[in-house]
Amino acid sequence: MSEAIVIMIFAISTLFLCGLIWTIQIVHYPLFSDVLAGTGKTAFHTYLEAHNKKITNLVTVPWAIQGLSALALNPLIFDISWAAMLANWALSALLLVSTLFLQIPIHTQLLDSPTQQLIDRLVLTNWVRTAGWTGQGAIAVFWLI
Repeated sequence: MSEAIVIMIFAISTLFLCGLIWTIQIVHYPLFSDVLAGTGKTAFHTYLEAHNKKITNLVTVPWAIQGLSALALNPLIFDISWAAMLANWALSALLLVSTLFLQIPIHTQLLDSPTQQLIDRLVLTNWVRTAGWTGQGAIAVFWLI
């Protein structure tokens, strides 16, 4: 596969995830507060279960494609910047760690006992992923140029 094709695959998946995380950060997660306040804990549980299933289905394939294409963009094979590649890999690790150790546990806690404080913590900690995918989006645009 050519370098241009791998970069295009990486850029498309990354920019999709970048747009998605900004939508989640600015629109979707803040709406959790309205759902909890307007429907109560039982309905919030049902809503959050549906959110978790649907968002996982939406994120899984592009994130896998992004990760595989990032691994394929090896500076030993392609003429790309080592610094940008290392930054991209570091952001990938940050996104994975944040998801596994911050967002997933908060989602689990919200399923068990939803509170406004947990929603606030989710919104706050999700800025890590928002910044990470935004950084990867900048790298993708850099490689496209």
